[in-house]
Amino acid sequence: MIWGYATVGISNRKLFQCVSNEVIQRIDELSALSISNLIWSFAKVNHFDSLLFKIIENISLKLYSQFTTQELTILLWSFSSLGWECKSLCAEISRTALFRYHDFSLQSISNLIWSC
Repeated sequence: MIWGYATVGISNRKLFQCVSNEVIQRIDELSALSISNLIWSFAKVNHFDSLLFKIIENISLKLYSQFTTQELTILLWSFSSLGWECKSLCAEISRTALFRYHDFSLQSISNLIWSC
């Protein structure tokens, strides 16, 4: 739902805050795809939530191997677009990219470089 709002550029602060509160309580239930779509949605409407971002960063460090290359790129692009520094996550994803470089498109590699 939140992805749909962000896609059409609707930034309802109250809605995003409610989603954030719910996600914080249920973060362990989210898939890698859900995490990347969620953080992209927050970046798209420029909604900043430091507690949520810290939790997403931590869970992403644990689950990074489950993310597709596109999801990794979206995750880092979104954090960077929001001004959220996630050096540990950037370092881990960069190491992963070295071993999975053949899975990344040129655009994904470019986005990773920009994000980190």
